[in-house]
Amino acid sequence: DSVIARADTAGPRAEAGLLGVRAVGSLLLVLLPEETVDVSAIAGRDAGTIQSFVEGERHFHAGQFQRAFESYSAAVVQDSTFALAAVKGAQAASWLHRAEEARGLIGLALAHHGSLTPRRRFFARGLEAFFSAQADTALHYFDRAIGIDETWPEAWTGLGEVYTHLLPRASPPDSLAKDAFARVFAATTHSAPALFHLVEFAIRDRDLGRASDLLEQYRAADPDTTGYATNKLELMMQCAERSSSAIDWQNHVETGPGHVLEAVRSLGVGGAYPDCAIEGFRAVIAYDTSLAGEPLRYAAAVGLQSMLVATNRIDEVILLLDTASLYPENLRPHYIIDALAGAPVEDRAEEEAERLRSGFPDLRDWEVWCLGIWEAHRGRPREARALRDTLVAWSLANDRRRTKLVAASLSAHVALAEADTALAIRLLEALSPNVRRGSLYFPWESLGLERLFLAKTLLARGRYEEAFETAALFDSPGAANLLYPAFLPASFGIRSEAAGALGDEEALQAIESRLRALGR
Repeated sequence: DSVIARADTAGPRAEAGLLGVRAVGSLLLVLLPEETVDVSAIAGRDAGTIQSFVEGERHFHAGQFQRAFESYSAAVVQDSTFALAAVKGAQAASWLHRAEEARGLIGLALAHHGSLTPRRRFFARGLEAFFSAQADTALHYFDRAIGIDETWPEAWTGLGEVYTHLLPRASPPDSLAKDAFARVFAATTHSAPALFHLVEFAIRDRDLGRASDLLEQYRAADPDTTGYATNKLELMMQCAERSSSAIDWQNHVETGPGHVLEAVRSLGVGGAYPDCAIEGFRAVIAYDTSLAGEPLRYAAAVGLQSMLVATNRIDEVILLLDTASLYPENLRPHYIIDALAGAPVEDRAEEEAERLRSGFPDLRDWEVWCLGIWEAHRGRPREARALRDTLVAWSLANDRRRTKLVAASLSAHVALAEADTALAIRLLEALSPNVRRGSLYFPWESLGLERLFLAKTLLARGRYEEAFETAALFDSPGAANLLYPAFLPASFGIRSEAAGALGDEEALQAIESRLRALGR
């Protein structure tokens, strides 16, 4: 309105410019009839720049992220001050897993934030935090944008992406993500990003009729297949509708092991389809044993061992963790994680602890952390405190983010070992995963043990609602879900006790149903 008001009083040339702005705004509204267009953001841009931006909008909302990225990038090349195009280009780059380009574009947008409306500035700040894995900061800014316009689909999409990919403190993350994307879908009915995630949620909820309808709408948008998104959803539907034994896993991994890994990771969220997850992870591990396949194979092995723990297939856990030569990182420290999560592998965990003791001080920071938490919870607080002090000294010397994180984590475990539960709760609540989403399947990054022990401590203190909400964080649909199924049985136990104390029969029945899905 301010742009229009200034132009209306500035003479014939301004009037011609105003007509152009209004025409482009009308074009955007035709292309995106249910979107709110910030006309002020395109005022004064030349026709070629605006055309590139409009093409980017059309491709983005159809889920054609490669073409969207190219169009937005073209608009930014034509006009480096076009902050809105840079924001949208960063979103498209994120969907293409082009993290550096996404961060570069959002930095450019914020350097020229004066052309953005207040809600867009908050949104851009939210994206900046999201790309830096600052989950709670991202939620803050997206909430500020929603405070200005509570019906704005893009801000709700931002919230949904944080709940889906990162590990904010808000709980339950799966329900919050589903609600955010449902709001987007209700407001637009054509947003491919929202459709993509809503198909996943419907499959995990076993609402296969709705999942099929949503998947048809997603296909109709002709989304990109470069990011294997469609293949991922198709495989998820096949496994949900049939069974893991009916899937030609070898054919799928030959087509693309990446989409298989993502599909079965998503199927394993909250223990929804454990058999599909287990067989899919096995297929990825078996497919490529070359050096190039190591990252996928390691991620699949982490996911597999977690699902095996969740379903109490302990002999298979031991067989997997003992085959360390196949992976770029030794898997045996997972014995310690699994034992502390409640799996009956204490003897092997102690063997692994002894191996780590014999290697001290020539250990990596996360190995010292792993040994320290074992000492803390096996009644050896003095040894745990000494290891904590080592990590603190290392963190002061090297200023590494990971060293600081594991030192802070071990401080909380030491407080628990020394029965200082008030301090332990403060320290545990202060911890925040701050690594980019691709690394959240490392046990020291996901803070799984920290969230488990926080929930246990809150339960012991009679803080039942907080204990339930903290334990529900293990339903996270993000990358940490490669690890989180191992914590589900203990998490369900905490939730069950808390729900019983609160008299929540509905929650108790849901927990029993989910335990049955795990074969427990």
